[in-house]
Amino acid sequence: MGISGWNPTLDRHPTPRICCPSNHHSIPLLPTITHRGGSVASFLGRYEYQLDPKGRVSLPADFRREADGSRFVLLQWEPTHLTLFPSEVWEGVQERILELRRTRPKAANHLRRITSQAVHVDPDKQGRILIPSWLTAAVGLEGGVLVTGNVDRVEIWDPEVFARTTAETDETMGDLAHEIFG
Repeated sequence: MGISGWNPTLDRHPTPRICCPSNHHSIPLLPTITHRGGSVASFLGRYEYQLDPKGRVSLPADFRREADGSRFVLLQWEPTHLTLFPSEVWEGVQERILELRRTRPKAANHLRRITSQAVHVDPDKQGRILIPSWLTAAVGLEGGVLVTGNVDRVEIWDPEVFARTTAETDETMGDLAHEIFG
């Protein structure tokens, strides 16, 4: 994979991009956000919850505090899980969607699919969000769910799918861990 997409004459703050070898598309990497005086959003950890009969799941108190009352956008953009973006992060995603729609007309149907599967959600007084039934069905959520932090966003997984998916990365984790932690 290579990083591309920076034009020093046009971009003062480049958006790193990753090239997908399978389809040769360049996709902007999602930057982490800063807020509250420059601190980086910090959704970390994993929490097991139950999806209630109405399709609601609790958000961890730490995540609600980190979001600081922010509204969320919930969607499925990967086949394995749902992603919950705080509104500040979603604004950046929305900008990239608009840019892609403008510069890559052939991507319109993909972008339409992504945005048609997005919903605004607000935690209720008990800290629960309502997940529409069509989204729970899309990723097979029922009963137990795993709510995980992924730095600037939250992911909602079926616990078994999460275990399988993360086990598949165990072999390559060493190299990445050294790259991250030094």
